Amino acid sequence: MMKSFRKLKGTLAHGVDCVTGTFQKPEEAVFIVGFWNSGTTWFQQMVSKMVGAKRIFDPFYFHINEYRRLVEKRINQVSFQWPFANVYCPFYGDTLECDDLVQKYVRTSLTGKLRGAVPQEHGGEWVRHIRERRSEHFRRRIVTKCVRGQFVAPAVHRQFGTPVLHIWRDPRAVFASLKRRNWRWFEQASLRALLTAGSDGRSQYAAQHAGYLEKLDAEGTFAMKMAAYWALTENYVERELSGFDGFVSVNYDQMVLEPEQALNTVADVLDVSCSIEEDAVEKNSNTTQSTRHDISKMNRIAGWKSELNSSQVRSIEKVVQELGMLERTDFIESKVLNRKK
Repeated sequence: MMKSFRKLKGTLAHGVDCVTGTFQKPEEAVFIVGFWNSGTTWFQQMVSKMVGAKRIFDPFYFHINEYRRLVEKRINQVSFQWPFANVYCPFYGDTLECDDLVQKYVRTSLTGKLRGAVPQEHGGEWVRHIRERRSEHFRRRIVTKCVRGQFVAPAVHRQFGTPVLHIWRDPRAVFASLKRRNWRWFEQASLRALLTAGSDGRSQYAAQHAGYLEKLDAEGTFAMKMAAYWALTENYVERELSGFDGFVSVNYDQMVLEPEQALNTVADVLDVSCSIEEDAVEKNSNTTQSTRHDISKMNRIAGWKSELNSSQVRSIEKVVQELGMLERTDFIESKVLNRKK
């Protein structure tokens, strides 16, 4: 009975979105990307309130029926299964024009017309399940967030002119959060398959690291493999879009400590006023672990120091250094943590 009710609610919400989406242009949407457990849902919550928009949640989730059909055709995998499918990030270079079906899929995600249902055993509803009030369905503008969208974001920006917001977090804090949830997908999936297989362009991007990725697949720990995937996906967004109009890179720790400053930068790019209540910033997101509710700001950004052992910290730092992203951890230590001592 409850499943039928949730399905009916999802169908009605999708119907409203299709009507409002008729008047929505992709360039008016906002596209948020960031790695798992980096604050993307929390960031989307704040940005949607600031611009008066409704939310579309992770349209590149592999259980979504429309998305799964697209990806299975494109990557020619015999078995698009867990854990590979769960961490797979679709890759498009400069444009989406080479694939009409994917271009249409992204457009529906940015205008709110995507149905985005998943099989009943996985909850039935997905892309709208985080909306808290029915009134949110009737808003016109869309804020879409993805944890699997780093390799797509540059093409989305170039194709549609959609503003892209990238929120990134210290990989040591990301690992601590994944470890807390026991989300060990990166340990079980092949980095070579995720980053160098196929003819979509990812192999050219990660080619210089192919030997190192193969070594990590054979000998790497959970921490090392996660750090490698973090480094190469996050770096791609920054490399391709830094300096472009309509792109903002936001550090999670700065958002925690100085939300007004970070949101003012976002507001300038989106051409809106930075009017958001303080309680909206302090509010936990729908995906925040219950054990992390109401913890201190310093615990949010530096709690990993008491959760990870020295071997795990060193292994993460070694990997991100090898892949040219160590300055991200140095940035956090020097610009954020030290400033607040």
